[in-house]
This record gives sequence, structure tokens and C-alpha cells, in this order.
Amino acid sequence: MADSFLYQPHIHGADGVLTPDLVVDSLAAALPHEASDMAPLPINLLTCATSLQQTGETACASAAMVVVAGGRGAILTVGSDHWDPALGAAGSALGHLTCAKPIAREAVRLGGDDAVRGAVLRTFRISGEDEALIGETPLSDWPPVSEFIARWSGGAQPPPRSALMIGAGHRDKKPDKADGYRVELELPEPDMRLQCAYGVRRL
Repeated sequence: MADSFLYQPHIHGADGVLTPDLVVDSLAAALPHEASDMAPLPINLLTCATSLQQTGETACASAAMVVVAGGRGAILTVGSDHWDPALGAAGSALGHLTCAKPIAREAVRLGGDDAVRGAVLRTFRISGEDEALIGETPLSDWPPVSEFIARWSGGAQPPPRSALMIGAGHRDKKPDKADGYRVELELPEPDMRLQCAYGVRRL
């Protein structure tokens, strides 16, 4: 079993695009709408793969804001808190412990609460050449990202060599129609969309 994840993000900033090597040793998920509720996850679930294998028929994507502790401060990207609703409600940790967690390579510096609160998370089902929106969540409906980080780390900065997924809890009511999923985080500042798309093969 892996005890770390090598993350090589493309971090967009005022000084161009940087691609550092970041080692992530710990992973946690903030369950939807609950800044006080954190679930530790095995680090081997984290992946940049573009195709997943899964058992069962009900697991689906859910767009997540992902905070990663970097050497020059926290960075922000988008990922999928891929989860299985059949194993519990959105607030139940069990459904989140059984599925891989894809994250995007594109990232930005975490600028603070104001920049994030205007952002929107979206989850799309991919069926052949078609996409269908299955969930959209404005982050203005959530507690400030600083609350999640403080609960996670006990301070203003995320723990070193760690990643936190703050998932929207989106649920696909027709997972049998999905060939894959796409998740996106639309950021007002900078004006860009971080995206992660992946295929799903059910075993």
C-alpha cells in the first residue's frame, strides 16, 4: 500500500506556471456542509489517473475543492470525491472510503476566503459525446475555507504534506448511464475553470 502520493501540479500564478514536485502523506475529506466533520482517507485513494475501475453500480462523482499544502503556501485545485451513495448518506464517511479520488493537475495559489467564496463547483456525467450537469454548488453557501483548514490543522495553515478534499456531495441518480465524469471549479479570481475528467469502468 502506498504511504505517499507524488503530486506534480501546474500552478498558475503571476510569475507564470510552475510545476513543483509535492509529496502528500495524508488525505482527508470534509463531508458536505460540515466544517467540523473530517474523515481521514487512505493516501492510496488519491490519483491523477484519467480512468477508474470500480466495483458496484452506484458510485459516482462529486466535485470537490482540494487544498494541498505546498512548499510556498497552500494551493487549490479541483478533484472528485468519488463516492458510493449505497453505503450511506452524503454525510456518512463509509461511502467516501471505498472509491479513488481523482484530482486535476491544474492549480492556483490559495488566495483566501474572499477569492474562494465566489467560486462554483459543478459535476457532469459523461455519456458518449454528451455531458449532463448533475450538481452545482456555489461556495458562498459553505463556511469560509479558513474554517475547514482550522478544523483540519488547528491553525491558519494546512498540515505539511497533506491534502484536504471539501466535497459538494453531488449524487448521480443515473450512474448506469455514465461512461465517466467531469468536475470543475469555476474561480472568479483568477478568472478560470479548473477541470478534471475521467472514465469509469465498472467491474
